Amino acid sequence: MKKKKQNLFPPLAMLLLAMGLASAQIGQQAVKARIPFDFTAGNKALPAGQYRVAAISALGTLSVIGGGSELAMVNSHAVQANAAPTSTKLIFRRYGDQYFLYQVWVQGESRGRELPQTKVEKELASNARSSTVAVLAYE
Repeated sequence: MKKKKQNLFPPLAMLLLAMGLASAQIGQQAVKARIPFDFTAGNKALPAGQYRVAAISALGTLSVIGGGSELAMVNSHAVQANAAPTSTKLIFRRYGDQYFLYQVWVQGESRGRELPQTKVEKELASNARSSTVAVLAYE
């Protein structure tokens, strides 16, 4: 009996996670973009490609889902802009040839989401100057 319960837990957990992802996106705008370079979201390295970024919790957890099997779950916090952006975009910090997802902005919304620096990014920042790169999103 114990063995059956243990075997049911992983599929059940995956089902609940999938249901949470689907229901959390209802009524919230997901940001879709083609990222032309490899990048890091949180602690997850992701290849260039089509991505969808969406809030999956009120606490600021974001899902970053690629066209293949790429998936990153990252924490973020709210940031306020002086003026609402005129386009929906993803902002990346760049150190040499390494890119880190930094902010997510939706057109017309003065509040966006910002990802904290990871340990790796902090190390790079201590040795190199960063620049920002914006990737425009599409509907």
